Amino acid sequence: MTDRDPILDAARDLPRRVEPSRDLWPEIRRRMDAPPLEVVGPRDRGATVWNDRWRHLASGVALAAALVAGVLLVRPGTMPAPDETATPGAATVATLDRAYDEARTELATVLAARCDEWPATACAPLIESARNLDRSAESLRTALASVPADSPTRPLLVARFEDTVARTRDLTSRLVRL
Repeated sequence: MTDRDPILDAARDLPRRVEPSRDLWPEIRRRMDAPPLEVVGPRDRGATVWNDRWRHLASGVALAAALVAGVLLVRPGTMPAPDETATPGAATVATLDRAYDEARTELATVLAARCDEWPATACAPLIESARNLDRSAESLRTALASVPADSPTRPLLVARFEDTVARTRDLTSRLVRL
């Protein structure tokens, strides 16, 4: 039982050599003997210079417009004075503090309920995870309290605190599903 491919069969039936319908060599010879094509230089140099002048003029106008816009945007006295009493990110940190405290309270409630049902060996790693989250939150609170509000590291610390809150909520939701 051999499966034959009809495409391969058709290819085998094609002629091995195909003669062109006409002799191609005379045309090839004529092109080989023809003089090389003449390379045409750039168009009228005056037109190119004129285009360059327009391009330079447009660049200069764009640069001047950008400078004027920059001066108008950064001109002294045009921006409102910063509020000296507000600390940037203070509301965010306070919100994160509350969010972590709420998430941690919920985690403690769910963890206590599960540990009443499960053996101590099953609860020990979960309790250690909760302690790690507490240590992380406390370290981040301390770092955020000691870092100036305009410090470039402050957003990174806030992002880590947000991650800690999210991990606490995630652990709680996993425990609820178990």
